[in-house]
Amino acid sequence: MVYGKRSMRASVSSFEDQVCGLACLGSRPWARIIGIAIVLLLVSSSAFGDFLVQPIMIKRQVHPGRTVPLEFKLENLGRDTTELVSLKLADLTQNIHGVWQEVEPDDPNNTVDVSKLRSCKSWLTIDVESAVVDPAQVVPITLLANIPGGTRGFYFAALVAETAPRQVQLDSAGALIGLRYIVPIILESQAGAPLPHAVTLTDVGLEYHPATLKNPTAAVYATMNITNNGGTYSRLQGILRVHQEVGGNWRRVADLKLTPT
Repeated sequence: MVYGKRSMRASVSSFEDQVCGLACLGSRPWARIIGIAIVLLLVSSSAFGDFLVQPIMIKRQVHPGRTVPLEFKLENLGRDTTELVSLKLADLTQNIHGVWQEVEPDDPNNTVDVSKLRSCKSWLTIDVESAVVDPAQVVPITLLANIPGGTRGFYFAALVAETAPRQVQLDSAGALIGLRYIVPIILESQAGAPLPHAVTLTDVGLEYHPATLKNPTAAVYATMNITNNGGTYSRLQGILRVHQEVGGNWRRVADLKLTPT
């Protein structure tokens, strides 16, 4: 995991699957529309408009002391629209639902301690800040990863590719629409024996919410705080088992598997 602490949350009455890989454009005037576009984008894989970034995630095993090229493609499938795409590198983290997010240190709402991230942003170099992708064209982009000597374990960063906003019609109204891809870069530096896992459960909470007029179905909410203090990149599967005492006996109410993160 990238984030120092993670929470798994579940409700006995309802669940909401989380999808990850992309983020909207922050607090800009058209962010609300972009948020809608991102929902459509997540449902329909990596395409919106007719613009693609491939691959949408790169995971590579590397060796200390070497320089490794990381290759991407910007592809415009449109027939009549040229895309101007800005490119930058960013630190990478995940929220409590496992959704990849870039870290913007200048954002006043940022709560991520960058010093605690296993970041490989400083290893990466990109020789272009923007690219013009004509209709039906593919533009290759190469990043160079200079792996420092003596490094072990997993390190993370992101390539952020953002199209210039353009005017489109939505429900007979004009709107500026753009798209931002957050492409996770996950590098596993191999040197010697694999690092041991250091993933621990630090806190568990269980809270009962009785039925109300607004929410007529009673629910139990469970939370788990999980800390990864190691150099491994771990996936977690949470299982919530709820029992109820009735007449001195315990009966199982629910046995629910949470979405892996």
